[in-house]
Amino acid sequence: AATGPRPTLPPPELAQRVTPDIPAVRERREAIATALAAEPAILPLAGLDETAQQVQAQVLADQRVRGLAYTAGGGGPFLVEVFGVIPATDGDLTEATSACRGRSCYKTVLYNFGANSTTTVISDVESGAILDVATLPDMQPDVPPHLAALAVEIARAAPEVQQELQMVPPADMATMEATKTNVSNSRCERSRHLCVAPIFLWGERALWAVTDLTDLALIGVQWTDVGVSSRRRVTETSLQDAVVSGLC
Repeated sequence: AATGPRPTLPPPELAQRVTPDIPAVRERREAIATALAAEPAILPLAGLDETAQQVQAQVLADQRVRGLAYTAGGGGPFLVEVFGVIPATDGDLTEATSACRGRSCYKTVLYNFGANSTTTVISDVESGAILDVATLPDMQPDVPPHLAALAVEIARAAPEVQQELQMVPPADMATMEATKTNVSNSRCERSRHLCVAPIFLWGERALWAVTDLTDLALIGVQWTDVGVSSRRRVTETSLQDAVVSGLC
């Protein structure tokens, strides 16, 4: 039997950008406040094995790393967080870290929320030496699992997501929760915020929930067909274009 055209997708919707009062957000804010009051003002990564814990401690004791939370003029502190502590690969090594070849070295990745910059530290596990500290401005690393899970909780609590799905979606309904969005010329880019997009699958469609991990708030939602969602990113820009272009 012939099938008719697919139903029209609902229009995208910008959110109210309200930070939800949920346990995950309260815990996040408490962790940030504790880190900013500490010395160094850096939020460490939890759940590491013994070797990675040792590496993280060595990295956070380095004066170059400790200074990341402050500007040259002494401003700050800004939130700096460890996003990853993993064994370094040959692809991570440069001339400055060539001593790591054949040795056990680790790569520690830190993200500066205030500067929107990523710092990579290469260290020698055995000697404890910090071989290289390199910062890339306007660069965002892969989001660690605990922040991906936080984005899902923020999205689940958002009225816009609940309205679109007609329920509070279970956490395991979200997929690709660490998908960073291409937020060109959007508030995320202009303010240099870290944004990700949990995707809630519903039959043959997917609801993208673009979430700001700097402000801890939902930006907006947009439906796509599942086949399309893997090829076209939903961004804050596309949400704005579709919703408010007539008002500009």
